[in-house]
Amino acid sequence: MTQTTPEWYVSRFRTWEAGMNGAAGTALHALRRTAINAFGELGFPTTRDEEWRFTNVAPIAGTPFVPVLRGGRHRVTRDEVQKHLFAGLKSSHLVFVNGHFAPDLSAVSRMPAGVRVESLAEALERRRAGEPGVGRLLDLVV
Repeated sequence: MTQTTPEWYVSRFRTWEAGMNGAAGTALHALRRTAINAFGELGFPTTRDEEWRFTNVAPIAGTPFVPVLRGGRHRVTRDEVQKHLFAGLKSSHLVFVNGHFAPDLSAVSRMPAGVRVESLAEALERRRAGEPGVGRLLDLVV
């Protein structure tokens, strides 16, 4: 089994899932499980799929992928981030390093009422505390 097959990804998911402790019973994880099962059946989309007809995902499918499961300290600096921002643009920017939100590298200006910038873990914790708004899809599943 090569790393670029859907079976490889499903196998890695099952290994990761086995070490989740109590988090495997959450509504969010039910969504993950549904998604990986669908991916296992359907595989990567191709240009023969209507919604993907102009997008060749072969380079993505052929790229070795290893998830970074813990955020931890990163080595990215503010100066490195600054090089990739649009000069003179006054706006918020959210920085993710290896898929994890890096608040120390991000700049969040005042948001409209009801908009929050937080990790999914924080949003789920708010939801457990009785606050709505993690997302419509998750609300439909629960």
